[in-house]
Amino acid sequence: MPPPRGPRARSLAATSARHTAARLTAVLSTVALMTAALVGCGGAGRTGDGPAMSPLESAPPPPGAPVKVMIWAPQHTVSSIAFPDLPLVAQAFADLANVQGGVNGRPLVVLNCDEGGEAAGAERCAREAVQEKVLAVVGSYSTHAGTYLPILEAAGIAYLGGAPLGPADLTDPVSFPITGGPALLVAGAARLAAMQGCRQVALVHQDSAPVAVLERYTRAGLVGGGAGLVSTTALPSGPGSLADEVARATRDSDCVVLAASDQGTQRFLAGYQQQGADQQLYTLGGGQTVGVAAQFPELRTRTFLTEALPPGSNGAWRRYREALAQARYGDRIDTSGTVQRQTWTAFEVFLQVARQLTRFDSASMLASLRGSNAVDTGGLTPALDFTREAPLPGLNRLFNPRVTYQRYEDGRFTEFRPGFQDLTPVLAAATGR
Repeated sequence: MPPPRGPRARSLAATSARHTAARLTAVLSTVALMTAALVGCGGAGRTGDGPAMSPLESAPPPPGAPVKVMIWAPQHTVSSIAFPDLPLVAQAFADLANVQGGVNGRPLVVLNCDEGGEAAGAERCAREAVQEKVLAVVGSYSTHAGTYLPILEAAGIAYLGGAPLGPADLTDPVSFPITGGPALLVAGAARLAAMQGCRQVALVHQDSAPVAVLERYTRAGLVGGGAGLVSTTALPSGPGSLADEVARATRDSDCVVLAASDQGTQRFLAGYQQQGADQQLYTLGGGQTVGVAAQFPELRTRTFLTEALPPGSNGAWRRYREALAQARYGDRIDTSGTVQRQTWTAFEVFLQVARQLTRFDSASMLASLRGSNAVDTGGLTPALDFTREAPLPGLNRLFNPRVTYQRYEDGRFTEFRPGFQDLTPVLAAATGR
């Protein structure tokens, strides 16, 4: 059932906000705090008739004043891109953090806002974050950076670890991305293709993607290996055969860089397999999931994955797996998903930085981020230095220019080139530096 809209939604939100304030004042229990936050800020919160509290939720909360952050994403939307499980990932992190002492003895509270995949929704969420006086917006997903970042910047609220999907995510002074986004992945996939001997590469992308940007980064990745871009093909959204698109992409190429959503990737691979094509395939994190790869086991020897994070099988994800295994709604979370794991990583970064605070407000959090030069995520990313911007036009807020190279085997992704691969030279070529 879709969330209520109009006057009734505003009435419910106002009522929930009053209830939230009362609960926060009393600090009755961690689960009460989480439930009030999730219901009161965007309409996608928990149901009251779900499973019993998890061991993490039932533990006594830290006694201090609450520390509030916000997360947003498209949750209830007609779009194919929706992540209703992101606030559940954030909640699982908060439950674990609170059992371990919270943020310097203060309970961590996550407010959730459903931005619905729309600019108006992103604006509403940003204004709610300002109204709620959150410490930061953490681990979010939205394509409307040009809408929400000016609001957060005016209020001095950091946008930490959100997926960098728009140009402003990589240029705005209150944006702190922990990965490089789609352009970085495309550059990495093209570089790998060239390293593995590809010479004529086709780029395939979703029809809504910024084509010029993807082509520029693809060419930059290819040029060092003597390869060239021979064609660019857009994938229409929605159901239907992609026979024509597959034929166009495979006509003159020996390799294909596939920059598509998981649905687009699945549809392209189905057509590719049906036509008996034999190009090597270079897919991107978020598009080539475990679920998609499992449908095409015979393609595994010629399919490669470029990701911003280590594979889900890596030991660095132990805390993530254990927390979700104990979470009340853990079975609703795509534990192998790229976006979900990026959200978790963003909260790990938040906790590392927030535990250095002596004053808990957005200005102090922003200053602490700007002064953090060695944030350790336990192997989920390289150590992050937020004190130095990248000398790359349009990418100055890129603090992590690295990717991992993976392939699918025995039901999971593993690294076939160990460790993080630095793409700084490729990015410099793409931006003219």
